[in-house]
Amino acid sequence: GKDNNPINCVTHQQAADYCAWTGPGRRLPTEAEWEKAARGTDNRNWPWGNSPEPTCLQANFVPAGGPCTTGTKAVAINPSGKSQAGHFDLAGNVREWTADWYSATAYTTDPLTDPKGPATGTLKVVRGGGYASGPDALRTYARDSADPATPSPQIGFRCARSGN
Repeated sequence: GKDNNPINCVTHQQAADYCAWTGPGRRLPTEAEWEKAARGTDNRNWPWGNSPEPTCLQANFVPAGGPCTTGTKAVAINPSGKSQAGHFDLAGNVREWTADWYSATAYTTDPLTDPKGPATGTLKVVRGGGYASGPDALRTYARDSADPATPSPQIGFRCARSGN
């Protein structure tokens, strides 16, 4: 009954390997690519816009009244949560692996255009908040880190294409 739910409980390497397996030029997005897809051209606070707070009609997360669900939901089940570019579930459901190593100071030291993050590290960047996250973790600019070797039910991924 979970065929349409996001893939989760995978390590960073398993996610990267899957993306590469799906075709030439397929890979995990960089943190900057992920954020651009979520923020759009108008620097949205949430992928769907600048509403005061998200609701369960926009994302699968934990609002003040309690969780939207007890686990993942089918992908694209919340059309009102779609980003400006047409991407579903950039907020909530599962946090997503990115290609970048995590640095707490990345946004203060990296170049402003297409930053790549540090060349090495011990943690990878995850973005988007998950079904057990509060609303602040769903903001388009919120970032977190995770051990790349540790799978989690809260972490999944999406693939990007080179050249896009």
